[in-house]
Amino acid sequence: MNALWEIQGEAGRTLDATRRTVTDVGLLGAVLTLTSLDVDTLTWTQRGGMVPDDRQELWLFRNGECVFQGKVTRRKFRYEAGSGRAYALVASGGLYEASIGQIVDEATDGSGATATRPSIQFPPGSLRSMVSRLIAAMPGVTEGDISDIDLATVAGEFLVGRQTFTGGTYLNVLMDLLKPVADVAGRIDYSQPGQRKLCIERRPGMETLTLQLGVDDVGEVDLTPRSELRLTGVALATTARNAEGKTVYSAQVSGDGARLVPYSGPEVGAFVPPDNLPMVEIQTAPVTGAWDEVKVLDADIAKAIAEYGDFTPGGPRGLYSSTFETFRYADWATRYEALPFGVSVKNESGAVDTGYRFVSGQMVDFLKTDYNVVEKTLQVSGNIIGEWLGGFADAPLLFQSLMSKIGVTRTGFTAPVNGMLVTQYSLSFSYTVPAINVSYPTLQTLYAKAAYEYLTPPENLAENMRRAGDFTPYEGAAILNPKYPWQQWLCKRLNVVNGDADLATAGALIQSATVPLQSGVVTLKTGAPPRVPLNAVIGRYAGNSAKDNIVEL
Repeated sequence: MNALWEIQGEAGRTLDATRRTVTDVGLLGAVLTLTSLDVDTLTWTQRGGMVPDDRQELWLFRNGECVFQGKVTRRKFRYEAGSGRAYALVASGGLYEASIGQIVDEATDGSGATATRPSIQFPPGSLRSMVSRLIAAMPGVTEGDISDIDLATVAGEFLVGRQTFTGGTYLNVLMDLLKPVADVAGRIDYSQPGQRKLCIERRPGMETLTLQLGVDDVGEVDLTPRSELRLTGVALATTARNAEGKTVYSAQVSGDGARLVPYSGPEVGAFVPPDNLPMVEIQTAPVTGAWDEVKVLDADIAKAIAEYGDFTPGGPRGLYSSTFETFRYADWATRYEALPFGVSVKNESGAVDTGYRFVSGQMVDFLKTDYNVVEKTLQVSGNIIGEWLGGFADAPLLFQSLMSKIGVTRTGFTAPVNGMLVTQYSLSFSYTVPAINVSYPTLQTLYAKAAYEYLTPPENLAENMRRAGDFTPYEGAAILNPKYPWQQWLCKRLNVVNGDADLATAGALIQSATVPLQSGVVTLKTGAPPRVPLNAVIGRYAGNSAKDNIVEL
């Protein structure tokens, strides 16, 4: 029984909204072609009748079911003497608007204002979410139920790196997004007139169409296995930099016999960080006002020590203490302390502060920008207490020198033991210290950071890509006679029994269905979507922008 093919257009147009048979309208040689992830078409000629207007919508029905909705995109007029007038027409459905629509998105400039620009960027994340976002903005189709976008894997979400696209069409961007997924297919659901829903599926979740040779009404089967396209392994070649800024090559690998896919590195784009970065060796100590710090940083004290030598612990006489209360007669000849007391450390504003002085190295500009180092100047002040038996002439030469150079407050008292005289002096000191806010207690080598770093692939990306391509593609065709039951042909796996044994489990991806309306014969072609070849994963993966090779720091 021949199928009933009907067509209708839009109210107020030459081909109006009344549903009529294609014969009544005058369609000649009409052919319907449905293609996975590409533009579906209806082509025909007319020599008269209700020739539809350019750009008008039309719907095609088979036995009452809507199987195509499109817009007239080609309307060629031809006249020949003796033959009369004729039109060659093409109606494009599904993804037509997406195939000509330029990608645009909102971009933020340096001032914080937004503007529309012919580019779109997807941050690292789920490929499914990227496709969903794109479809939501895509003209001419609706996303429909999110469950129809099946991009999950056994391992979980299919995560990919940042993707940037500039100047392309929505359909081109969709195909580039899907390049890592070798087993993907798509179709447009026209079953609800006025709504064209894009469905994207992967091979493991597709329904199977099984042809039984000698039983089913099959006219021809011609299938060729392409085992060389099976993806048994993937190695995502990446580049990083070590602490010295030198490039280091690595790879995220899944499977055996891996095909090398450039993910990041000099070979992917023009962004090449330098191999030699500025460096500094640095060590710091906290600014405390301790004696070892004072005698180095206070110029007067350092000069006196250079001339007379430092205090000598355990000398024949003398006790140097940070507090008067520690004085004990029995310790005069053995006890020694040279510690300042009443020390204060303040910043330029006069507030109590802390910081770290350079023991080794010096301040360089990249410490500020790359390591958040802040310079400060600290004012250190305090006192040194001297205590000894006898008067001024009995003081150590260093102390005498210091008393002649810096401010001195003299006090005296009688020792509580044997009535001996004890002399006490308080010598003040004050100096400034260049300091920073970050501690480097051990000697470290710090390198300036480059303006950008190479990107690394998300976890399991190589594994997900391998799983998506780990099957043997079959290329070819199957021709079904008109009595074979009509169905949704795309997004299905094709098996053939009663023929070659391997074909019984081939799972060949159906990528297009072509139907001349007059004959009703269906030709199914298998292989990869025209815009997503099965070996695309061995080409450049990183989208169409070299910026996806790096991340700016």
